[in-house]
Formats: sequence, C-alpha cells, structure tokens
Amino acid sequence: MKIFATLLVSAGLASVTADVVRNPLNIGMAMEYGQIYESGNLVTPQYPIEKTTAKRTIGWLVQSATIDERMDVVVGIGGMFLYLYPDEGYAYQHSAISAVALAMAFGTYKWGDLQSPSTVLNFGFLPYTYNPDSKNIGSYLFRSTPYPTTITNSSWDLVNSAAHGSSKSKLWGSVVSFNFLDGKWKNDLILSVTDAYPLYDLSPAFVSTLQVGPMLQLGAGVHFYHLIQDDPKVNTRKIQYNAYFNFNGKDYYAGSSYYGTAAGVYMDRAKADSALAISDPGNSASHLASADANIARAAPLTAAEALVDSLVPANPAPPLVPLKYYTVNGTLLAARFSLDFKPLLGEKVDFKIYGEAAMLGIKNYPVFYEKPIERVPMMLGINIPTFGLLDMFSVEAEYWKNHYINSYFEVIAQGGKGAVPNYDHMALQGRLEVDPTLEYTKDDLSWAITAQKSIGKNLTIVGKAARDHLTLLNAGQGFGTDLQHDILVDDKGWYWVLHFQVAI
Repeated sequence: MKIFATLLVSAGLASVTADVVRNPLNIGMAMEYGQIYESGNLVTPQYPIEKTTAKRTIGWLVQSATIDERMDVVVGIGGMFLYLYPDEGYAYQHSAISAVALAMAFGTYKWGDLQSPSTVLNFGFLPYTYNPDSKNIGSYLFRSTPYPTTITNSSWDLVNSAAHGSSKSKLWGSVVSFNFLDGKWKNDLILSVTDAYPLYDLSPAFVSTLQVGPMLQLGAGVHFYHLIQDDPKVNTRKIQYNAYFNFNGKDYYAGSSYYGTAAGVYMDRAKADSALAISDPGNSASHLASADANIARAAPLTAAEALVDSLVPANPAPPLVPLKYYTVNGTLLAARFSLDFKPLLGEKVDFKIYGEAAMLGIKNYPVFYEKPIERVPMMLGINIPTFGLLDMFSVEAEYWKNHYINSYFEVIAQGGKGAVPNYDHMALQGRLEVDPTLEYTKDDLSWAITAQKSIGKNLTIVGKAARDHLTLLNAGQGFGTDLQHDILVDDKGWYWVLHFQVAI
C-alpha cells in the first residue's frame, strides 16, 4: 500500500501552483426503452412474469480539467428517471422515481513522456475495464463474487454493461499502470474498496495485458477479493447456516433445511401425482408409480435432514461435531485474448474475435463448492463487420456450469445465511421448485447481441437483445434496492432494449 501513498503525495505536490486548463463540459442525455420476457423476482415471489417494460431517462454532466499537462481531474454527476421492477404491486411502482448520484470523481497523473507515459496513477471513484472488447458479458474480475459464486450486470446499465463509456466497472480506490516495451506491455496494480457487502474491505488486484504482434492481445489478472477485512466476523459468519461438518467420512451442510426443502420438492410432486391418480382413473397406475418414485427420492434427503438435526441441534444446545465455516473472501483469476483482423483487412473492417475465462474462487469447500469447473465462466465474442452500415455489431455467448442459481441474496439480506448459495428460492413452493442438491442447468447459457450506430457527431443509437445476468432495482426488498439475483432465471427469459443518446 505504500506505493499508492507515495504516488498520491508526489502527484499532489506536483500540482501545487501549476497551470490549470478547464476542458469543455460534457453534457448528455439518453432514453432507453425495452421489454423483458419470462423473468422473475424469486424473493417476493413473482415468477414467472411473462412480460414487463423497461423505460428510463438518463442525463449527465462531466467536467474535466488538466493541471500542468500531467494531471487530469474529472468529476461527473448523473440522474435518472426509472420505474422499479416489476411495475406492479406497490403504488409507487406505477410512477417513475428519480435518482441523482455521483457518477465519477477521479484524478489521473502521468510520469514520463506525455504521449506514452511510463507510469499512470488513477485515484478516486473511477471507471475501469481490463477487457475493452467485452460489451455485456465478461470482465469477470470486478463483476463477480467467489462464495457464493455470482456474476452480475449493473442494475443501472441496460446496454454495454461490461465495458463501454459510463458503464465500465466502477472502482473506489487507485489504479497504478506501468507500461513497458513501448506501451505494448501494460500492468495495472489496483487497490479498491469493495462496493458489495461486506462493506469497507480492501481488495488488491493485478492485471497484465500484452500486445503480441499487430493482431493478438493477451491478458490475465488476479483479484484478492475482501483480502483486508474491516470486520472479519461479517465475512465469515459463525452461525449454523453458514457451517459444514464431516461425519463418518462424509461432508454435510449444517443447515438441515437444505435437505428438508429438497425432500419437500419430491413430496409435493408425490402429492400432486396422488391427486391426479384420483381425478384421472385411466392413468392412475402411472401417476401412482410417479408418486412412489418421488417418495423414494425424498427418503435419503429426509434421513440426511434427521442426521444433521441430531448432530447440530438448535441453539442453545451445542453441536455434537466440530463445525467449519464458509467465507465470502476468495481469490479470482481471469485470462483473456483478443484477435483483431484489422491489420489484414483494413482499419474500417471491424472483425475481431475475443474471449475470457475466469476462476471465481480457487479454494474448494465441502457440499456447495466442491467442483472447480462450476466456478469457471467462459465467454466468447465476435465483432462482425458491417462495412459502414453500423459502428459496431457484436455477438457474445457464455457457458457457466454453476450448480445453483446466480444470487447474492444470502450474503446481503438481513438475517441471511452467509456465503452459501440461495437454495431456498430454488426449492420453495412458488419459486423454481427444483431440488437444490442437484445441478441447476437452465441458466448455464447466456448470450447478448449488441448493435451501435452514430448519426452525426452527437447522436448514438444502441440496440441490444440478451439473456445475460440482468438485475434491476425493485420494491419487494425495500424501496429501490438491487434485486441481488438474476431476473432471467432460466433459458426462456430474455430482453431487448433501445438506447438513444445525445451528447455534446
């Protein structure tokens, strides 16, 4: 951390009594309109919602200034009128709400040659991306969590949520960039304050990017998520529902409800089959056979529930086996490539193939996080040339074999279970009603198609269709809070949105 303090002090001293040049004010506004199909709020619950409309009006002011040629200061505010998701239920969900916030506030200082500086320091509340090719999917290092394993879009950004413009990942902290080999090898040393609960922790990271010849770019990074903790008791909650144990050589989760809710799924199905056997005598044999099969599936889960209850009784009785605990802390790894064909086809032909893979947590934990492959999202994207018809047209796809639904609810919710997956909303009646002890595969594939067209110098139109990791602000968990889980919870869900932007 001393390197960040030293660079900040030297940058501040260099700016004393320096010449200041105020740059032109950037003013812009945008309107977004789209529709979301087959989505759901699993917390309330409201699932499935066949169709809902997304509508937003956005405005911003960004002022920058240059101090003595070497230091830039940027401050921006943004405002938005929007409707909460879904736009039904509470009275205030039928009216637009407004939000005004600081969009960015950061400084930049350069050492060495101004055109190709050897070292650049960025500090404050700043936009950052290490994967400029990613439009909506990817950039995993700063858009993911290890335990529970989640990936998220920004709830404020419907288009280009991974990298572009104001939709870059926002960091609170500092980024020191060191350039070598005439700028072909760039290294970023990052120290950020986490903006995901638990709050106030410091997370160091390192990202390296190497330009290999005119076409190929390679990159890799590591993020030590919540490494320096403000209150370790919050990161590693020592409660029954955040614990596991080993008994007779087998690992168990200490919350018996995990096994009970899974057994309940099969028992509910058995009851439904029994009712069908009565109402449909012609098929009674098949219905009864299905009911018997579901009861057989529930039996070992019920036995596991009873075993856990006997070994980990309810408070204040002490557990009869030693407990270990899950933690939200973890190490994230990422690697990417970008193959740009402009050197072969010409600067006006935007043909590029790019990809990224990540390991969201390198440590395995019993029961929930036993298989590393389930914490490895992989994406592939392509910029398809349109020969002047569009500025950009990209297609991105992701495969992520996550065992559970993509949700951070149990960490951030009041009375949550800690760093365990959100298995409740997978199994409880009225939600997905699936067995949480089995793999959930209906959200393994994500995709996004993005097109952009500039008209003149000031007007930009962006269109997007996607089934990605969309979250939205909602009312069910409190006025205007982030939903904390994907609203597109299966392969039927998708959305489209049009973004019209004017900036001067």
